[in-house]
Amino acid sequence: LIWAGRQWLESQEHIASTVAGNLCKQVAELNTFAHRLHLLYLVHDVLQSELQMGSASSLSFYYAFYPYLPHLLRSVYQVASTQAEGGQVERILGLWVDRGICDEPTTKRFGIFMRAPELPERGANAAP
Repeated sequence: LIWAGRQWLESQEHIASTVAGNLCKQVAELNTFAHRLHLLYLVHDVLQSELQMGSASSLSFYYAFYPYLPHLLRSVYQVASTQAEGGQVERILGLWVDRGICDEPTTKRFGIFMRAPELPERGANAAP
């Protein structure tokens, strides 16, 4: 199923940004952890495939999805009901370092964002 999804995504390269934005919005509408995790695996597969090709001109989805990655991770991680499920999301985050999708400092920031029980309200000041 992930392979078929990747094939479809790759055929939509000309609208990569639109597809990435809509896919990441839709993940919040999925009811189960398993559905969200499968979508995360699909995105992982697309990013990994593009990076393996190694051509800067073929990184449409990498650049389209990159801004959404922290929110996508969080959306999946926050519905994990067991430590094992959370570990599956953590594993993908670790693979992103191993596969060159993100560097280690970036994945640490993504991990902090993903694990935060609550986020500050939009527009809230960090310091008084």
